[in-house]
Amino acid sequence: VAASSRLSRPARRMPAPTTPRSIAIVGGGVAGLAAAHRLTELAPACAWTLYESTDRLGGVLQTTQDGPWRIEHSADNFLTRDPWATNLCQRVGLTDELLPTNTDRRGAMVIHRGRPVRVPKGFVLMSARPVWPTLASPLLSVGAKLRLMSEPFAPRGPGTDESVADFARRRLGREALERLVQPLVGGIYTADPERLSMAATLPQFLEQEREHGSLWRAGRKQVTSKSKRESGANYALFMVPRLGLQQLVDAIVARLPIERLRPATKVSGCKRTNAGRWRVCTTADQPPAEYDAIIVATPTHHAATLLNDASRPLSAALGRIEYASSAVVCLGVADTQVARPADAFGFVVPTVEDRRIVAASFSSYKIPARAPAGHTLVREFVGGALQ
Repeated sequence: VAASSRLSRPARRMPAPTTPRSIAIVGGGVAGLAAAHRLTELAPACAWTLYESTDRLGGVLQTTQDGPWRIEHSADNFLTRDPWATNLCQRVGLTDELLPTNTDRRGAMVIHRGRPVRVPKGFVLMSARPVWPTLASPLLSVGAKLRLMSEPFAPRGPGTDESVADFARRRLGREALERLVQPLVGGIYTADPERLSMAATLPQFLEQEREHGSLWRAGRKQVTSKSKRESGANYALFMVPRLGLQQLVDAIVARLPIERLRPATKVSGCKRTNAGRWRVCTTADQPPAEYDAIIVATPTHHAATLLNDASRPLSAALGRIEYASSAVVCLGVADTQVARPADAFGFVVPTVEDRRIVAASFSSYKIPARAPAGHTLVREFVGGALQ
């Protein structure tokens, strides 16, 4: 909205472009598809082309229907705390298809000396609401519980970003970091908390420290009956399309002009021309194409190579971003094989337990119609930055 002092001035008219703007989108995962869909919404006349090196669109998001089993190859839900995924689902017509996680069995377990132990009720990543279940848990020693009780008196941080490990040690103590925070955060990011940014991953706790000086004091003000029943993560914030995340991919693709999608076409390089346009070369038997702009929606190690000729500093910065790979192993288990059914959505494994498994998720507990009756779909995660 223009400032009041400018309201009397005649509005500036931008000259209408004589030709539609052309844009190349490199990468056909959910980021590239979302970019194409947004361009279609905002600038229908824009002549964009999407390139994907593999023969399918959607990137790592993929759902396989194997009889009654509905198996996700990577993520099996998305977080609604930030609105972007929810908004995208609404714009592609999936509002009525979104499912929350089941209200039964919400919570998580953590492996402690070889056995699964329930994460204390109300302990969510770093915050306990209320504190007493954590103090009563066998997961921490007496000394660690005394250290935990002193959290309101812990010194404030530097006021800028710090690692997850530094923040947790300062506020909660070393043992709470090793036995609770590291496995819970590692189960989400498969990352090393010593190198994981608080501002990038858990900014809400930085804000709680700034506003209240203590996570416990912030927890007392924000406590709700729903958060008291949950542990590990706030599972009320997770949603997924009824048929899996492949349904989101298919819904986006269905709204895009198929002639602009180029699967199985790998971009081998791109560079700026003297005229300021982008020349995009592919490995296909096609001449280079020129565009007014480019959107690179690939993993950063691919983007670094792609943009090396266009911008060495940008390429170098992208190349320094590290990835931690992990394998997802899906198991179909008959309930008769489970001696003690878990009253939780899964379990996480602290690094100090010296196990190869990072975490396991009971998908059919979380989301309906993922496994046949009398069976459980278990997703195990192996690898990550610490292995």
